[in-house]
This record gives sequence, C-alpha cells and structure tokens, in this order.
Amino acid sequence: MNTKIFLLAVLAFSITLFSCKKDSDTTEAAKPFIQKTTLEDQSYILYQYDGTRLVKITSTDGSYTTLDYSATTVTAKEYSVDNVQGNSQMFTLNSQGYAISSVTTPGKKKNLSSKSILPIAIAQFAILSPTISYEYNSDGYMTKAIYGDAGNQEVITYTISNGNHVGYADAAGGQTSTSTSEFYLDKTNTVGSENMGITFFGKQDKNLIQSVTDTYSGSPVMHSYSYQYDTQNRVVSTTITTSGFNTTSTAYSYK
Repeated sequence: MNTKIFLLAVLAFSITLFSCKKDSDTTEAAKPFIQKTTLEDQSYILYQYDGTRLVKITSTDGSYTTLDYSATTVTAKEYSVDNVQGNSQMFTLNSQGYAISSVTTPGKKKNLSSKSILPIAIAQFAILSPTISYEYNSDGYMTKAIYGDAGNQEVITYTISNGNHVGYADAAGGQTSTSTSEFYLDKTNTVGSENMGITFFGKQDKNLIQSVTDTYSGSPVMHSYSYQYDTQNRVVSTTITTSGFNTTSTAYSYK
C-alpha cells in the first residue's frame, strides 16, 4: 500500500449534508478539519470547505476536484489545470445522507492527478465499471460495494468491529483478495474522512490503524503504521512501512 493509496483511504467516506440537529452540528464543529496533506516528495493536496462540507480538492500540479451538493445527490467533477473537465461522478443518497449508488461519466481530459474520494478498497481494486452500489449496517458503516452487473461483477465486503473496518474481501473474476487491519484502540482517528468533511460514505474508523495485512494469491504483505501527534493529540504525520523495508510518510496540517 503506497502513500497515494493511503490518501485514498483517508479521502474516502462522506459529507454532512444537513445542518439542522444542534447536537450533530456541535459534534461536527469540534472535529479537527485537515487543511493540507503533504507527501515525502513535497507534493501536496489542499482541501477547501463550505462550513463542514468538503467542496474542493486541489493537487500540486493545479488539477482539482469540486463537489456539488443537493438534498439527494453529491457530484464530484475533476478538472485539469487549464479547467478542462475530466470524469464526473454522481452519488445518489439515501435518507441518512449515505451514498447508495454512483454513476461515472467520462470527461474530455484523462489521467488527472486530482485525488479520488472513493474508499480505499473501492479505489484500489475496482474493475472498470461506470456504476457502483453501496450498502451500510444499522450503525452507519459501509459493509459492501458492488461493481458492474451479474455477468461481470466485483463485490467488496467489509467487516466491522469496535467501530473500525477490520477487514474486507474483494471478489472478482472467480478470485478473492483479502485484507485484515489492527487498530490502536487507545488512539482517536483524526485523519479519517470526516476530518475532511466527507460523510456520505458512512462513518469513518473510530481509531487509528496499527497494521494492515493484504493477501493476494496466497501471499501476504504487511503494512505497519506509526504516527506523530501535536499538543492536541491530532496526527501530524503518518509513516507506513511495508514488509519491513519500504517506508512512506504523509504530513497533515489543520484548519
């Protein structure tokens, strides 16, 4: 799992669409919102908000993604540095404000470096399909993402425990890949999707990831996570070590 894939993980999971409910507003306002993530090569991603909602993601090269909201949809549009539109993805929401389906429309510009807002497993393993459906449990955690049709389908199934996504299985083409995660149960997650104003993919993990073991074709690969914190116990950097030798780091700054 490289740093870009980790960023997909933290960019992946939903936007607060309704501003009634005073208790909910108080909780959202208390969350530390990430302003910027920076990679080892000093490339970065900037996040812009409208209240508690993410409205724009900008990459180092100037390419960007905008998010537009209605009561029942969220639409993400990619743009190149010269403002030529790339792919557009529209998410249809249920009554809880969670995405239950999405449709992607190709744009004129290809291979933009602006970042996906899909959850990690979806972004990492998805087959080429313009449509995706999503399912959640009663607690609001995503439990399944389904690509394609019955004849060419990929299904990602999540396992939830103690408020965290502790694993998933990705089934496609008669083969299944799996991933299991362990968490620091005493460490609060401050680099999840809700810390980027994203809530329409359901709830983020409660705690910080300690390790992830991915298994493809029977061969496991382990990723270990370590963190540095500021005086408010917010994560200011994440280091991922893969199989004991390949290390990548990401830094965070907050609003």
